[in-house]
Amino acid sequence: MTEKDFKEIDKLYPPKKDPFQGFTPKIVPKETDAQVKARMIKENRSNVQKSYLRQLDKRIMDEMDLTKADLENMSSTVLDDLRRSAGHRRRTAFASTGICWRKKSRS
Repeated sequence: MTEKDFKEIDKLYPPKKDPFQGFTPKIVPKETDAQVKARMIKENRSNVQKSYLRQLDKRIMDEMDLTKADLENMSSTVLDDLRRSAGHRRRTAFASTGICWRKKSRS
């Protein structure tokens, strides 16, 4: 085989390029102990808050004979009002009108 034959073979079968050519890896900085502690405190706070809201929702469902679907279909303002009043002895009664929830009038 001559040099000319090798050039023709290179044209037919070019050499493979490096698959990582032009790739620059992203260097991720390591978390410090203080950052890890701060992240864990933040996650714990979030979990405690979610747990508290779940407890309030369960209490509301038990006392008012509501289902989880009823709570999900309520507007956020009504649900917030129910949650705020869940800790009080006297609870404002709410009634369903089918589509929306509104406060019962006191007579």
